[in-house]
Amino acid sequence: FDPDAQFSKARIEMLCDGVFAIAMTLLVLELKVPDLPRPIAAADVWHVLGEHRLGFVAFTLSFMLAGAFWMQHHVLFHYLVRATRPLALLNLVFLMFVSLLPFSTSVFARYGPQGFAIYFGNQFVLALLLAAHWTLAKRQGLSVWRVADALAPSLALGMALGRVGCFFNACCYGRPTR
Repeated sequence: FDPDAQFSKARIEMLCDGVFAIAMTLLVLELKVPDLPRPIAAADVWHVLGEHRLGFVAFTLSFMLAGAFWMQHHVLFHYLVRATRPLALLNLVFLMFVSLLPFSTSVFARYGPQGFAIYFGNQFVLALLLAAHWTLAKRQGLSVWRVADALAPSLALGMALGRVGCFFNACCYGRPTR
């Protein structure tokens, strides 16, 4: 077992791109077309679709967060000097949680606030694993300052999406009054 064994960055990136593509595509499978009688008025179709709005919110949020994780991963590998066995193993664990995105999104879409722990828990683990990638990459000679400008937009996006989560959870703005 040689922890410094070199791995092909290109192969790791191709695997990541494939896992992200499949996971992001599977997200849409939770959006089901309602079975409605025909003919039906357009207003009734929109009403029924509105009843499934949490599913659309979960899909959109998950797709955008997955895209943000993919972009950060892409930036990391762009500046990475080499890939070693520890990085490859860490990457596999990261991809395992990426592949859980369709499941955690389904839980969130089906159970709403009761599913937040599973959904945002998965997102949190992904963020921790990506941070671990950066820490390990820094030890391999990655200059963090070279990519700080590339990280700024993703940080802003992450903060904005976090606020969306707070809004739906009503943890930062209070509960609606009746």
